Amino acid sequence: LRDIEKAKIDFPDRNFTCVKGNCDVWDTVPSMNVLSIEGYKVLITHGDGFDVKTSKLAIRRAAIGMGADIVLYGHTHRQYYEYLEGLYLFNPGSVKPEAEMAYIPSYGILDTSEGFPDIYNCEII
Repeated sequence: LRDIEKAKIDFPDRNFTCVKGNCDVWDTVPSMNVLSIEGYKVLITHGDGFDVKTSKLAIRRAAIGMGADIVLYGHTHRQYYEYLEGLYLFNPGSVKPEAEMAYIPSYGILDTSEGFPDIYNCEII
């Protein structure tokens, strides 16, 4: 969350939405948020509360129960994309390089400008 606070200062003209991760202790930030983006209902969560390292079933069930079209989550620090039965699941990975984690730093882009969700995984090399 400190990174988001810095980004808000560096880019005051941008809107930021964040959720708390498993290492964040701030009570004022929710663990989940639901947004409407270009007509799509988007669930944003860190993912630790849904045990995403083991399975995507719990997060899928929660999203379907909320009527979400798209789920953006993290926690594993690894990119993941799936479209199944009308639900997009997307983990953009992590921009922070961590050698002990053995993954390539990455980020994601969700683009709805063409009238449908286009999701891009971008690696930082």
